[in-house]
Amino acid sequence: MQKSFYAIEQFRSNFLEITTIKELISLIKGDPNANLLIEMRSLPLDFRSLSLDFSWDVKPDNFRIATKIELSFKLWINSVLYEAPCWLEISPKGFADLEPAILKALKQAIASVGGNHE
Repeated sequence: MQKSFYAIEQFRSNFLEITTIKELISLIKGDPNANLLIEMRSLPLDFRSLSLDFSWDVKPDNFRIATKIELSFKLWINSVLYEAPCWLEISPKGFADLEPAILKALKQAIASVGGNHE
């Protein structure tokens, strides 16, 4: 139990330095005891809209999505599952904002798992 607590605290400490998805990938690949699954789903704004509909005008970075996106995170360290207790919702303002929005949600998820493991 104490080993599991130390492992998640060590991962959290390393994760605080992460600012890009590329760094996140390097962290996960560099830790033989860690794995991360991120699931995404779109939420309809109304009952007629069931799929993710987006457009991106690259030059002004105008990014529009017809739905909000929910993320679920599952992190394994030393074969112990740490799972966020709920889906986290993000609404990126532009395509360039998608990466920081995902990382912010992931940091919230990692902060929420504490000693909660299966």
